[in-house]
Amino acid sequence: PIIYRFGDFELDAKEEILSRDGRIVQINRRAFQVLRLLVERAGETVTKEGFFEAVWENAFVEENNLSVAAAVLRKALNDDPKSPRFIETIPRRGY
Repeated sequence: PIIYRFGDFELDAKEEILSRDGRIVQINRRAFQVLRLLVERAGETVTKEGFFEAVWENAFVEENNLSVAAAVLRKALNDDPKSPRFIETIPRRGY
């Protein structure tokens, strides 16, 4: 299994499970896929186009779908967008 650890969290990429201190954190599949891409590319800026190609795979989606997924993740991770620990917004570029 591919397991990523960050802060108090553990992301199991194969089983698509996010947990904190051994307890499962409930997030929807799209939010999980966004988080997995961010974790896999930690330290890099992931562009909006990169998210849409990797997560939504050429489906027609509104740009705000990514913002909604980021908001869901920030809530689940208890991450403050003004002082981010995990998800930093890069204005007009990505996350």
